[in-house]
Amino acid sequence: MATSFKNRFNHRDGSTEELQKETDVWLHEIFNATEHIRFLTKFLLADIFKASQPNMFEMFESFKKKLETYRAGIFLLNQEVHNHKYDLEGMRECDDISCEGFYREQHSDLKEKFRKFITGFKDLQSQIFNYTGDLLITKE
Repeated sequence: MATSFKNRFNHRDGSTEELQKETDVWLHEIFNATEHIRFLTKFLLADIFKASQPNMFEMFESFKKKLETYRAGIFLLNQEVHNHKYDLEGMRECDDISCEGFYREQHSDLKEKFRKFITGFKDLQSQIFNYTGDLLITKE
């Protein structure tokens, strides 16, 4: 009886495999964001900008500090998502709704944390590109 209830619950709210696929998507996004952080850090250090804006170097330092904060945060988020992906295996052993509910709540909380982190990083990325776009040295 518990098995049929378990299957109904899984079908209604997504299976363990679906949750694991979602964590795979998160890990892919984390990998991409890590590469973007690396690129943006080098980009801000490159000698490709006209020093035409007042406080330009202060802005660059501010961007670099924010990127460093995201670099440290993404490392921790990556670990958390990896751990969660393996924790989801425990959901297969659940015999009742409270057990599955625990894993689903954990997944939902991590999903929100991931969403906020990636949204914040993408906002920073846009700020950097918007600020530096007109400062690039161009050939005439």
